[in-house]
Amino acid sequence: MKQLLLLVSLILLGTFLTGTYLSHSKNMIDKLSSLSLADISFNSLASNDNETSTIDHDVNSDHQILHYRSSEYYTLQTDERRLYFSASYPTPFDSVPNWEVVCDQQGSSYGEGISAGDVNGDGFEDIAVGAPEYEPTGAVFIYFGSASGPSIIPNEVIFGEGYIYFGNRVDCKGDINNDGYNDLVTGDYFQKKLYAYYGSFSGLPTTPSAVVNAPPGAEVGFAYEVAISDVNNDGYSDVIAGTAREQIVASRTVGAYVYVGSSAGLITSGPAWVASLDSTIEGTGFGWDVANAGDVNGDGFEDIVVGCLSNYAAVYYGETNRGFFQSPNKFYVANPNLAFSSVSGNGDFNSDGYDDIIIGGNSSVVAYSGSALGLSDFPIWSMTYPNACFAYMLSAGADFNDDGYGDISIMDCDSVHVYFGQAEGLSTQPTIVHNSCYSLSYGDVNGDSICDLLIGREPRAYAYFGSHVTSHLNAFINSVSPGMHSVSVNRSSDINVVFTQNMDASTLTPANIKVNAKYSGVLPILINFSPENRSMRIDPQIEFKAGEKVYVTLTSGVQTAGDNPITPFTYSFIAAATGGSESFLISDSIDITGNVKAGDIDGDGDIDIAAGNGVNGIGIFKNNGIGHFEIASEVVGATSTFELEDFDADGDLDIASSNENNLIKLFLNNGNGSFIHSTSSTAFLGKASDFDGDGDPDMANVYSGFDIQIVRNENTVFNNADTVHALHNCQQQCYPMSDIEIDDFDNDGDMDILELHFTACEEPFVFLGVGKLISLRMMVSAGSAKSRFMTQVLDRMKAESWMKIL
Repeated sequence: MKQLLLLVSLILLGTFLTGTYLSHSKNMIDKLSSLSLADISFNSLASNDNETSTIDHDVNSDHQILHYRSSEYYTLQTDERRLYFSASYPTPFDSVPNWEVVCDQQGSSYGEGISAGDVNGDGFEDIAVGAPEYEPTGAVFIYFGSASGPSIIPNEVIFGEGYIYFGNRVDCKGDINNDGYNDLVTGDYFQKKLYAYYGSFSGLPTTPSAVVNAPPGAEVGFAYEVAISDVNNDGYSDVIAGTAREQIVASRTVGAYVYVGSSAGLITSGPAWVASLDSTIEGTGFGWDVANAGDVNGDGFEDIVVGCLSNYAAVYYGETNRGFFQSPNKFYVANPNLAFSSVSGNGDFNSDGYDDIIIGGNSSVVAYSGSALGLSDFPIWSMTYPNACFAYMLSAGADFNDDGYGDISIMDCDSVHVYFGQAEGLSTQPTIVHNSCYSLSYGDVNGDSICDLLIGREPRAYAYFGSHVTSHLNAFINSVSPGMHSVSVNRSSDINVVFTQNMDASTLTPANIKVNAKYSGVLPILINFSPENRSMRIDPQIEFKAGEKVYVTLTSGVQTAGDNPITPFTYSFIAAATGGSESFLISDSIDITGNVKAGDIDGDGDIDIAAGNGVNGIGIFKNNGIGHFEIASEVVGATSTFELEDFDADGDLDIASSNENNLIKLFLNNGNGSFIHSTSSTAFLGKASDFDGDGDPDMANVYSGFDIQIVRNENTVFNNADTVHALHNCQQQCYPMSDIEIDDFDNDGDMDILELHFTACEEPFVFLGVGKLISLRMMVSAGSAKSRFMTQVLDRMKAESWMKIL
């Protein structure tokens, strides 16, 4: 007889099984199976004398590496130069830059500004990189684009006129004189001047085509920031010069000056109008950042957005004859603890035909959506990170994955976060490019008609080429929220599914859609479908248990508007725990003789225990709500080998028990924790999961050597179905582990299988692919004469996918 000791967290005293994973190989694999394998890089396979190692992984992209100690013998680590991407949004980028250049002068602030535009008219956008402290005057480096990407040697270097700080910010996304060539604008705030260089067949001139001197009273910080936008819709790009420090002109606080373009070029005699505020508005640094907002109200005029070091930003809609001191059309005020120092726009994140903007700074970013009435009053999207440098730089307007939705890039302390647009707005899970930055932009520098990500960071500049990828999860489902394999999901969260096509709303019912919570069973749900944006909201009527895994299944009963059944789709996430520590107290003990399973057996909201109880079958131990357990009943006729799942999908947990002669006995729960024998099936008991996507749990087990038997649940009758043959090259003795792990490892919406073996073979990294089965063997040192191997068997996994991951 064994004794089960209940270890309860000191902080969570009275709460059992809250999602804490202890130092045990099985639990470690459980944790790994909740992650996307695309997020794991196998950098080293290591061991030490006591056969302990660690797993480090940034599971929620918050830059906090979760540290796990395992009794196993390999190490998973993050790689600072590796690209990590969300399961829900396939990355369009390679894991390393496609283009990288290094400045020849250290300390030059190379990369302080970056932009792209076709300045020589050859069909490839060219990159401009500012280096304001490049001696002796500051400089802008020009790299011509081509089909293979930009040159790594600058084609042109443009120097300033005075002593450094020329090229602090650059923009070449407009055509000031409408001659078909993009032009470059930059500033020198020490010289108090704004410069324009007009493109031509041969590129840019080395001397400025137009120079604007700072207006009287605006000498400090003039042209610290620059942007290009056609605010009067005359076909000639106009130039916005930010002040970095607000200027008081005629009792108005001026943050930016607008100079208009013409067939003769930039009109330098004076600004057409200014971005200003009432001088009674308190704050500092109005004009710290300026950007082309795009056309946020669809009137044909481009608009501008101006940021401030304080907690506000202003938007000015373009028009033919805007008043010189005309007040902003939108004025946004952030939380006093935040800043709106960074702004960007000209991107349509939800592809509704109206451009949207982002504003951020001091660890937070918010997005406002455009419409026929202009920008929204309240944010439609927000993101906050604990790092103070998060959102110091922003860039919008690109479509990196060529899906028709605008994407954004955001600076973090040591990386760049890219959030992809979609029908319902921006994603909540970023692709993280592990390059720190001073500046961000985009452009099609290799001529494939897809935007590329541009990053400046002294002394380097980088380009990650965009590519056409399918951001859809499958042919029918565009995205899900919470995201696939999300952790710490709000326990009262709704579930959102966005479809790729019009759906038959009459098929979006609880009969065809199941939310199966590990500790609770199938939950009652309400479903609301919005045909306008093809989105479905699933509202579970019972709050998730702390730390439980939740499976969402859309069965083939769900149909499109054309009466086509969807491919069954299942994904999972883990509900949040309320806290915890690494310290535990023994709160209770139970005598057991077999398996132990946990779940809300009696439906009262707390976690109970089912445990093998010798000749009496299975004991049901009910929780009194504070972590103390008393035996309430026994499941007579069951054995100590069993599974606890909602096998009949009625909302409570049932028991399937393995008996003699390979017989599965099913005991159904009456809802309050009492069980009645229902069916007996000649089949092999195994680990439960929904393999066929019909909304009820099937099983899988290792039944002969390495082979895995799939047992299907057909209306609570179990039948042996498919056999997965796990191939291996080892000719010596090989022992399968006593357990397998099941999850959607390849993120395709169905369940895969991981199987572990021990062997004495020495065949590291052998890939065996037969049909839809891949067997991956890894050799690791065990600190002795023998070697151990881990074999992972994944049903429906392609070999090339593994090669990209490892």
